[in-house]
Amino acid sequence: MKKIRTFFALPLPRSWKEGLFEIQSELKGKVRSKAAWVNPHNVHITLRFLGNVAQDELEGICNGVHRLDFPEFEMGASGGGCFPSLVRPRVLWMGLSTGGREVAGLASLLSTELEALGYPKDRKNFHAHLTLARIKNQGGDDWKKILRSMKEYSLPEYRVNHFSLYKSELKPSGAVYTELKRFNLSGAE
Repeated sequence: MKKIRTFFALPLPRSWKEGLFEIQSELKGKVRSKAAWVNPHNVHITLRFLGNVAQDELEGICNGVHRLDFPEFEMGASGGGCFPSLVRPRVLWMGLSTGGREVAGLASLLSTELEALGYPKDRKNFHAHLTLARIKNQGGDDWKKILRSMKEYSLPEYRVNHFSLYKSELKPSGAVYTELKRFNLSGAE
């Protein structure tokens, strides 16, 4: 049976993608390290990475996840950080200024449902973020200074009303994400 590399994520509005393009353009002038900058149109907030899933399992996953009841919420972004640390950063990211608690709650609810369907718990602690770049080789950057400068960057709040299941295809030109299924959040506050 064919397997598909999948993940659940919050897609971003066009205004955020345009804002991320501007932010990345400015940061490219500040970062000396060799970095692979994520295409702003591919940036999302991963809720849960499933990995390779048999195509015939997707319907059961979607039916289980469809039962989730989680309200819409507001989300904004600002500032940033590095994974795993400032000493040897591998990922440069932008954080959430609002909606972080809600995103974590949705990710936890989703994870609980997936565990009930037989998918093991994610071993990583969840941290909502927007990946801006993957650092390939260190170039002597002052990461504290770069992160201080990122405090001036922000993306306006928007109402999150759905999340999606995506297929991820890894290609030499970069990852290609295709939305497989959209799951609406409830309109209740």
